[in-house]
Amino acid sequence: MITFLTCLSAANHVGSGAPVLKDILTEYRQQIIGDWFRLIVETYPANSADFLTNQKDQFANPVGSTISREIEILFDELAGSMDQARISSAVDSLMRIRSIQDYTASQAAGVLFRVKDCVRALLADRMADSGLALELLGFESKVDIVALSAFDAYTRCRESLDELRLKEMMARSAKLTERVAKAGGVDFNDV
Repeated sequence: MITFLTCLSAANHVGSGAPVLKDILTEYRQQIIGDWFRLIVETYPANSADFLTNQKDQFANPVGSTISREIEILFDELAGSMDQARISSAVDSLMRIRSIQDYTASQAAGVLFRVKDCVRALLADRMADSGLALELLGFESKVDIVALSAFDAYTRCRESLDELRLKEMMARSAKLTERVAKAGGVDFNDV
């Protein structure tokens, strides 16, 4: 089955001699990932953002380390083959972090869209090349697919948190009931 992205990929290789997006993404990989990381970190309070940016020890800064590692994986997949297992794992790790923080689903998943800003800024001077513009549309479609999967991962993480909270509340309630009953002379083992 031929898809829109397949057509764009085929269009990338039509001989215009101009660099294709994949080549540009490969050449500027570290810059794009670094810019994307900075945009994500900017969503945190200033003191947290400074820590996430400056603390390089993965054990002292597991959040920053995880964000950095997972966006590298996502970028490589966006620029490459779109391996769903790798994407799903990276998105899940990012959404696990964002879901336990005070972010809405759109704020949590919205950071994935920010890679578009990084790539657009890099390509701004080159956009006169219509082939490159078509490739950029294909790349942005991939970003949209990845970001939409983040909403699913975020929802799963929030549901897991809610289940854990409910289990903890039930356990506390059971212990409290047992204590009250024992104080009143009722032994649940006799009931």
